[in-house]
Amino acid sequence: MKGDLNKTVNDPIQEWARQVAGIPYIFPVQRLVIAGMLDALAALDCQAADLPLAGRIAVMPTGAGKTLCFQAAVALDNSPSLILYPLLALLNDQKRRFDAMGIPAAVLRGGQSADERRRILQGLRNGSIRVILSNPECMLQPALIKELPALGLVQAVIDEAHCV
Repeated sequence: MKGDLNKTVNDPIQEWARQVAGIPYIFPVQRLVIAGMLDALAALDCQAADLPLAGRIAVMPTGAGKTLCFQAAVALDNSPSLILYPLLALLNDQKRRFDAMGIPAAVLRGGQSADERRRILQGLRNGSIRVILSNPECMLQPALIKELPALGLVQAVIDEAHCV
């Protein structure tokens, strides 16, 4: 029995955290949330655009590592995601982090031209962009609300509770 406890278990979540994110150890609650997110994504057996985003919720306090949780789910699953932040500085910081991990991301923000937004949304549709980072004010624009169902998003993350 003692030998069984010493066996190395292949854990793709821990390996990703160590090799890509540079995190030597993930906490059990993070592992649980990431595994739950990935299991929910794997269980989808119909087109992503037909699925509601509700029902797959993880609420974590500040400092509990929720950012790592959704980064891992995005990295380990090829499905497109929308992540909302309240501040442009946070959007840009997360864009930099996704770029460093080799995950194509784009920022939707105020002041962009219609053509620039069209290119970003087309990139999400064709797979050249996997993550849209935005803020609630931007996502409330009628043109974007109309566009959301056709984007095939399977994960929506609200990283700051006051964005709700």
